Amino acid sequence: MVKGNGNPHTAPPLGRKPVKAKQSYYQRRKARKEAAERNHIEGKFGQGKNGYNLNEIRARLKATSESWVACIFFVMNLINYEKISLLGSILKWLDRLMEDLSGLANWDQLIPEPKSQAIILSN
Repeated sequence: MVKGNGNPHTAPPLGRKPVKAKQSYYQRRKARKEAAERNHIEGKFGQGKNGYNLNEIRARLKATSESWVACIFFVMNLINYEKISLLGSILKWLDRLMEDLSGLANWDQLIPEPKSQAIILSN
């Protein structure tokens, strides 16, 4: 069901519930698929609110607040793209390799050299 601004509305209508009509298999499957898609969208909004302070936007103008929201979602998409992209994987691998190599370079400094001590033998 699409109302007003073209956004799909999958929740049941408010008010007194109508007599339960039998749904076909296709209608049940379609409703379940739409609900699953909506879960992903709501999850992203939840991530934006909890992780990126999406609910803390206090802009005076509508255009400004929409710009803030768009920027936050842009950053979230960049982070997601970096996780799945080949370049991001290669850069993470190189970063870990450099950390390992720097750890090996400092390893010699961590192990103290044995001190030479003169052994005195008494007769």
